[in-house]
Amino acid sequence: MDMEYRVFGESIWIRLDVGDEVLDSIQSVCEKEKVGLATVSGIGAVRRAVLGLYQVSCKQYTENTIEGDFEMVSLLGDITQMDGKPYLHLHASFGNAKSEMFGGHLKKAIISVTGEICIKKIAGNIGRKQDSETGLNVFNFNM
Repeated sequence: MDMEYRVFGESIWIRLDVGDEVLDSIQSVCEKEKVGLATVSGIGAVRRAVLGLYQVSCKQYTENTIEGDFEMVSLLGDITQMDGKPYLHLHASFGNAKSEMFGGHLKKAIISVTGEICIKKIAGNIGRKQDSETGLNVFNFNM
């Protein structure tokens, strides 16, 4: 990975390079910088992304893989804690040359040109716990 980042106060700015995987890169920075609670935003370009949609009826994600030239027009989400590690919950939207849009829960994305990510740290911690009704890992305010 050629990823680089800088810390400015409570903000972490990350530059992703060709071949970097978005979630792995953010996870790595969060572990190094001991991020407990934060918001995430970003833009960039990817050659491959795996997007998920949670189906409540069967309590599992369906996945859709897109490949080609895509602009990551929006990356949004949060970072909390689960099992003592940073827990990333990210959604993303991608556009192709025809301005067709694809989006969902981000499972994986490989950078094709560059990615620009900002993590805004927040004082405090929020955990995650599995919700038996939905099967999802939801906020746990009783950490």
